[in-house]
Formats: sequence, structure tokens, C-alpha cells
Amino acid sequence: MKIIWQSIELVLAKLWNWYEKIIAILGGRTIAMLAAALFITMVSVIFTDHWITSIGHQDDVIGQIRTNIITLNKLKSNLYQAESAQRGYLFTRRIVYFDPFNKALNDARSNIE
Repeated sequence: MKIIWQSIELVLAKLWNWYEKIIAILGGRTIAMLAAALFITMVSVIFTDHWITSIGHQDDVIGQIRTNIITLNKLKSNLYQAESAQRGYLFTRRIVYFDPFNKALNDARSNIE
């Protein structure tokens, strides 16, 4: 146990000496703290930029999903209209229902495309 503790003390002493050398190279503790803050800021900017880029991509995907949902709702509405016109023709045998049926069917085809 004593050997492990001595090893830890030796490593900490070397780290402290390395820290003191860096402070001496940079010109003082204030400059060293400013350099450390600058480094932390640069790393934060890199991670934040990546995060913002991924959010932008997710926004594009969500926009496409919303467009697909709107198109599917229009398709469903057009199919309901075509079905209603077809049912009206089958019950009454009136030609009045041909135009609404054809229009709704053409609109549904355009939604599929």
C-alpha cells in the first residue's frame, strides 16, 4: 500500500511541476487561466456547432414528415370524396356524380405522385 501511495505522490508531483512550467512559459497564472478558458471555450464551440448542425438536419427530416402527413391527409380526403360520389351514383344512377368522382380520383392520383 505504501508503494502505491508513493507512486501516486510521484505522479502528482510531476504533474504539478509540469503545471508550473506551463505557467512560467505563458507568463503567469492569469495568462494561464485565460488560456485554459479559451481552450474550454473552443472545445465548447466545436461541440455546440455539431449539436446545432444535427438539430438542423432533424428539422429538415421533421419538415419532410409533416409534408408527407399533409399529403396523406389530402389523399384520404380525395378518396372519401370519390367514394361518396361513387356511392351516390350507385344509389341514384344519376350522371351528376360522374364529375365529382372523376375530379376526386384525379386529385387522389396527383397526391400519390
